Amino acid sequence: MPERLAVLAAIAVFSGWHWRELERPQVAVAELALLAVLATIPGLLAAIGRRRWAFASIPVVIWCAVWATFGYQPWEFGHRIYPLRVLIGLQDGARSWFDAVTPFDGGRFALTGSLVELAFFALMAVLAWLLLDGRFALSSVAAGFALFAIPSTALTSPDSGLRAAVFLALALATIAVCQRQRPVRGIEFGQFAVLATATIAVGLVVATAPGVAKGALFDWRHWNPLGGDQNKVSVAYVWDQQYGDLKWPKKRTIVFEVASPSPHYWKAGVLNDFETDHWQAGPSIQQDYTDTSAIGIPDTSLPAKAAIPDHRSDIVLASFKIEGLADDHLLSTGQPIRYDLDQSTKATLYTDGTAVVEHDPDRGATYTLRGYAPDPTPSQLADAGTSFPFAIASGNLLKGSSVPIWGTHGAGDSAAIAGLIGKPLQTAVAQVWQLSGADKTNTEYAAVVAVEAYLRARPFAYDQTPSYRPDTPVLADFLLRSHRGYCQMFSGSMALVLRSYGIPARVAVGFTEGHQTSPGHYAIADRDAHSWVEVYFPKYGWLPFDPTPTRNLAAQASTSSTGFAKVARVGDAWVRSIPRDVALSHQIGPAGGPTGPHGLNRDTTGHHGLGSGASGGALPAAQHHRSLLLWVLSAALLLVGAVAALKLAVVRWRYLRRGPRGQSAAAYHELSTYVGDQGIAVPANATFEELAAIVRATWGVDASALATAGSAARYAPPADAAAAGHEVRPELRRVKRSIRGYLSLRERAEGALRLRSVLAQTTHLE
Repeated sequence: MPERLAVLAAIAVFSGWHWRELERPQVAVAELALLAVLATIPGLLAAIGRRRWAFASIPVVIWCAVWATFGYQPWEFGHRIYPLRVLIGLQDGARSWFDAVTPFDGGRFALTGSLVELAFFALMAVLAWLLLDGRFALSSVAAGFALFAIPSTALTSPDSGLRAAVFLALALATIAVCQRQRPVRGIEFGQFAVLATATIAVGLVVATAPGVAKGALFDWRHWNPLGGDQNKVSVAYVWDQQYGDLKWPKKRTIVFEVASPSPHYWKAGVLNDFETDHWQAGPSIQQDYTDTSAIGIPDTSLPAKAAIPDHRSDIVLASFKIEGLADDHLLSTGQPIRYDLDQSTKATLYTDGTAVVEHDPDRGATYTLRGYAPDPTPSQLADAGTSFPFAIASGNLLKGSSVPIWGTHGAGDSAAIAGLIGKPLQTAVAQVWQLSGADKTNTEYAAVVAVEAYLRARPFAYDQTPSYRPDTPVLADFLLRSHRGYCQMFSGSMALVLRSYGIPARVAVGFTEGHQTSPGHYAIADRDAHSWVEVYFPKYGWLPFDPTPTRNLAAQASTSSTGFAKVARVGDAWVRSIPRDVALSHQIGPAGGPTGPHGLNRDTTGHHGLGSGASGGALPAAQHHRSLLLWVLSAALLLVGAVAALKLAVVRWRYLRRGPRGQSAAAYHELSTYVGDQGIAVPANATFEELAAIVRATWGVDASALATAGSAARYAPPADAAAAGHEVRPELRRVKRSIRGYLSLRERAEGALRLRSVLAQTTHLE
C-alpha cells in the first residue's frame, strides 16, 4: 500500500502540473490538490477493506468536486434540479471547449475551466481506485495514460520529450507496484514486459509525434458535435490573445449579415483584464434572463449623452442575421442599449455591456440592436475633461491592482507600473509613451491619438506569422524589438500603454465592417474577425480606436480614419503649441490640415519624427556589411524577377492567339493559374462556370460575368462572340483585383513565386 500511494501521489503531482497549462491564467495549485485528495478518498477506503464506506463516499466527493469547480449547491433556489443543472453546465463547458484555443482564456471560458477541472478529478478518481486496489495493472496504466494524453494532444509544448519520459517512468512504476501483489514469474513476467513495451511505444508517439495535436487530430473550428450545423465556424482563435501564428482557412465563410444605415465595427465582446502578458475577459454578471426575447441595458450603465445624443445618427439601429457564425455572443456596435431577439432564450448580460445567449444562434436567426455609437470630432474629445464615473475610475486595473486615473496624482508613476506588470513591459510601455509624444500632451484624447499614430507608423508592420523571443513577454518584445504582429499585438499593446498611464482602455473583439453588398447592407466573413481598442471619454463613453496598420475605422476621431486629417487641428492635441519632436506633429499641419496622404507624413527613416539624432552613430557600423547584404539582396531580387518574368511570359503568350476563342482560352488559363498559385485545386477539365464557382466559394468574389463573357466568346455566334471577347480581359482584371483584396501580402508573394503556371496542363478550352 505505501508504494502504491507513493506512485499515485507522483502521478497526481505530474498530472496536475500538466493539466494546469491548459488554462491561462493557470489553475491554482491548491484547487487541483483539493480535487486530487477528494478523488483518492473512495479508492483508499476500498483498498483498506471499507467498501461500503467507499461506495457511500462517492456521492459526497462528487458533490464536493462539483462545488469546487462549478460552484453549484443543491439547496440553491431559482435554478433547475441539481443533477440537471450540473449536466447543463457540463454541456455548455464542452461546447465552449470547441470554440477555445488552448491554452484557453479562463475569464472568457469559465465553464470550460470548470469542465477541465472536473475531468481531472474524474480521471484521478478512476486511477486511484484501480491503482490502490493493486490488481488492475493494465487498467491503471490506461487511466494514467488518459491523464497524460488529454493535455498532450491539446497543447504544443517545447519539452514534450521530457514529459514523455516522466510519464513512461510513472507508467512503469505503476506496472511494477501492481505486479508486486503476487510473485513475478511465467505469464506475469510476460505481461509486465508486454505492458512496458506498449507503454513506451504509445507514450513516445503521443508525446513527440508532430501530427498528434489538438489542431491535427480534429479541425476544431469545423468539427463540433455539440455545435449543431457543421458548416458554422468560430473565430475565437483570432480574439484569444495567445500570440500564435494567425492562419486563415482557405475557404472564406460568410458568418453573418447586417442591415445598418452606416458602417461600423461589429463587437462581440471585450477583454478588460490584463493578466501576466495578455488581455482576457473578466466579466461580472449584471443580470440573468431565463426566458426572454428582449435584453435592455440599464440607463445607469450608459454615458450621459446616450440619453440626449448630439446627433440622431448617434443612435444606431442594426439588424443581424446569422449565417455561419458559431459563437454565443450577441453582436453590437458602440455601446448597446437594447437587444430584441426573434425568439425567447436564456441569456446573460454582463456589466461591460456584452450579452451572451445559452446556445449559439442557429443559422438564419435574427435579432436587432439599438446602440449608442457617437462620432465626436477631435475637438469635442479634446474638451471632454476628466470627470470619469466612479465605476470607470475604480476599474482601471492591471493584474487586479488599481492604477491612478488620468489627471490624478500618481498617474504614470514608473515604479508603480513596473511593480504591476514587470520591468520588461514597463520599459516597453515607457518607450512608447515617450517616443509617441504622449508624454508631452495636455489631454486624454491627444495621448490616445499619439499612441495610436505611433503604432500605425514604421517600423511597425502587420505580420500574421511573427516570431518572438521566448524569454521576453510577447508585447514587450513586439514594442521594443520585432515591431511585427497582427491585431492581437497592436490592440493589446495600445490598451496596455494607455491603461498604464491612467487612461481607461480595453480590447474589443469582433469584426470589421465587412463588405457592402447593397446600400445599408453588409456581409461579414470569418476573415473580417478583428480586435481593436476602446477608450473611455467622459460624456461619450467607450469609443473605438485602431492601431493595426491594415485596418481603418470610419470614426473621424481616430488616426486610422481617412477623415481624421480633414477635421484634426493642432489645438485638439496641444493647448499651446505643437512640439517639434513628436510623432503626431507630422500628421497635423500648422493650420490644422494634413501634411501628407491622409495626414500621415511619415519620416522615411522610420524614426517617427524624432530628429536626425535618433539613430546616433549606428549607420557607420552597419556600412561594413553593406556590400555583402547588397549582393544578397540583389541576387534575391534577380531571382524573383526571373521567376516573375517567366510566369508572365508563359501566361501571356496565349493572348497572341487572335479572335474571341483564343482570348477566352487565354483568360481561362490566366485565372486558373492565379487560383492554383494560391493552393486551390482546379480540375483539368473544369468549365468556365465551374472555375467561377471555385472563385466564389473560396473568396466570395463574383466571377459569373467573366464566365458568361468567356463562354459567349467561345460558343456564341461570331458577332456576339466578338463583342464578348472584348469583355473578357476587363472582367478578368476586375476578378483578380477583387481576389487580391482578400489575400495577405505573404499569400500574394508566395503565389507569385510558385511555378504552377509553367507546369499547368492544357484543357479542353485550348
